[in-house]
Amino acid sequence: ETDFYSIASDATLSNTWTYAQTGLSVNGGEPTGIPATPICESFSDDFSGTSLDALKWAWIPPATSSSSAVLSNGKLVETILPVAGLNQYISLSVGSKLISGDFEAVGDLQVDQAASGGGGGPAMIFTSDGWVNQLNVTLNINGDLSANTSMNSQWSTEQFVKSGLTQPVTVKINRTGNTVKFYYKDGSEFILLGERSGIYTGGGYLNFHTNSTDPDYPAITSSFDNFKLTC
Repeated sequence: ETDFYSIASDATLSNTWTYAQTGLSVNGGEPTGIPATPICESFSDDFSGTSLDALKWAWIPPATSSSSAVLSNGKLVETILPVAGLNQYISLSVGSKLISGDFEAVGDLQVDQAASGGGGGPAMIFTSDGWVNQLNVTLNINGDLSANTSMNSQWSTEQFVKSGLTQPVTVKINRTGNTVKFYYKDGSEFILLGERSGIYTGGGYLNFHTNSTDPDYPAITSSFDNFKLTC
């Protein structure tokens, strides 16, 4: 076993990203296939081990060696380094097993280090295959927490934003039927960030995701912790 996972892709490769449900080799072997019928099993993870639990999480086969994900000090830590000549964005993810139906997902997001310029940051994202349908809550490197949804690769024109939060920020995504609610935690209470109906209702994956965007594609290190999925 190893506690190191190298993960990277640019946006033009997003439709080729592969996820594993079970039997993932943590040493870089080929992932197993996705079952025909989506399932959802509640689980939690505080990332206190020495390697990712392959029965809960899957990694994206690396496209370059520029980015990495490790378990360190009880957290999942993702790092992105700039790639010369990249004209889209740099991103990496650790994704869950396939999920269907109603669910509630909670996790902590934190920007550990970010170079100046550009944008991006850590996110908790529920996405369908190919990333064409998303429920996305992102902690931007400028400190703003934002949430939005996409259907068939079309993002909603209304984005929910909250500024001035203390990191790490605990976020929650709740999907019930065709409605999603995004929350952030303030003290001991969850506060509604935004709510939207008519969203994607099919199967997908929950991802702890980090991205770096133009104009300068800054290096970013982000961390994730205290994940809990309730189906």
